[in-house]
Amino acid sequence: ALLTESVGSPAELSVVWRGVAAEGRAAAALEMAVWDLFARRLGAPLHAALGAAARPVAVAQRIHGVTAAALADGIGRARAAGFTAVHLPARPNADQRLLPALVPELHDLSFAFDLDGAYRLADVHALAALDRLAPSFLHRPFPDWAVADIVRLRRWLGSPISIGNVVGADALANAFELGAVAIAHVDPTAIGLSEAVLVLETAHGHGIDAWVGTPSVTPVAARAALALAMASGATLPCAPGDGFGRWGAERIADGRWSAPDGAGLAVDPPPEWLAAHQVRHERLQA
Repeated sequence: ALLTESVGSPAELSVVWRGVAAEGRAAAALEMAVWDLFARRLGAPLHAALGAAARPVAVAQRIHGVTAAALADGIGRARAAGFTAVHLPARPNADQRLLPALVPELHDLSFAFDLDGAYRLADVHALAALDRLAPSFLHRPFPDWAVADIVRLRRWLGSPISIGNVVGADALANAFELGAVAIAHVDPTAIGLSEAVLVLETAHGHGIDAWVGTPSVTPVAARAALALAMASGATLPCAPGDGFGRWGAERIADGRWSAPDGAGLAVDPPPEWLAAHQVRHERLQA
């Protein structure tokens, strides 16, 4: 569909290939590549091609680990790298035996807890324990069946609930109407940059705080997330994923990242990285 039908803008791609069987993240990655090419042809950075004005982007580091030592080490490395915000994994039992002891380590950092769908409505007492630690927000995925649960949790907990895996602007608007959203998480590697822009515009129009974050491990996706986070609807620190800084190209000043000079993503995979990955070319014939 991409090669046989011309488009005037990458934003048209979702219409061109609508109905074509595809894995969502693969389609988002292909769209991201087209946006990069489009911006390079314009001679503009990606954020400008997406309609965002240049501004420093606050960044958050996603911390990994299931032990106190691993989490403390991750916090220390994030602080040393210049991050001023971190996202910590929260799992059942960690809310009482692990995370409370770590909070003093976070005295100079903004922190949020990533629930990763591990808590049910019945776990409200455990969630209340996390709530008492005063995170900036509690983050959880947003499957359709969880809408009523999130509405209830917003009434019972003082910390804002960040809904993740928002699949589009319409889904966010519906969640807002149902009272299920205080903060929205936008992942461009899941829904594509075009839809992500619409989600941020919807969040901005409804007065919803939003943050951009991706689980990707590549600097390419990290740059795309950071470019998207320059949009006015992105009000909270961006979590660009583990690919941030992997090729030694990223710098943080006062907890913020500024776009480097260059068109598009302004990043190219080094030859040795490309050589380490097998690429298979196949021709599909109808």
